[in-house]
Amino acid sequence: MNAKHNTIEDIKRDILGKMNLQLFAEGGDGSAGGHDGGAGTSGSAGGQGGEAGTSGGDGAKTLTQAEVDALIEKRLARERRDAEKRTADAVEKARKEAEERARMTEEERGKADRERAEKAAKEREEQLSKREAEITRRELRAQAAEALIKKDLPKELGQLLDYSSEDAMQDSLTNVEKVFRAAVQAGVDARIAQGGRRVESSGGGNQTPDYDKMSDEEYYASLKK
Repeated sequence: MNAKHNTIEDIKRDILGKMNLQLFAEGGDGSAGGHDGGAGTSGSAGGQGGEAGTSGGDGAKTLTQAEVDALIEKRLARERRDAEKRTADAVEKARKEAEERARMTEEERGKADRERAEKAAKEREEQLSKREAEITRRELRAQAAEALIKKDLPKELGQLLDYSSEDAMQDSLTNVEKVFRAAVQAGVDARIAQGGRRVESSGGGNQTPDYDKMSDEEYYASLKK
């Protein structure tokens, strides 16, 4: 059995959990036992040791103990087949390697052993590098999120940053900030050019603020009014 199902109880819990999810998704309409749910007989039948295969009084479907046991046995059989296949594959691989080594000279065996050790060391180093890189990315993402908040920039800009290193993150943050603020200013200028500033109404209403003197935040806040 694989690591996910180490014991029969693990498999039972897994099967029963999936059964509950499936039954919940299907929903109980009271039709499983051929009744309209009004008599309540199916509920009493399902309550005696869980042996009845009809729907319960609340419309929830039930399975007999025999059906549950059959599902568990089917799952166990599949797990056993998978485990046997993995074992057979490992044995066959070991047999072929042993035959191959038997045909080698002492020098060839030494070379093969060194290559195998070097390959294993390289794989371990790559895995370690990947873990370290992921830790670095998480730390840099946290730093970038704080920097965006301090600069009053949208947090979505964090998706555009380079997290390969701290220097790369800082450089990309600076560049993204420049581009974003330039785009905001361009939008402000375009609005002003299109007559964005309104004159005071004849009824003496409030005059629209001077956009040239507004910050980006003030400008966007004014658009929501």
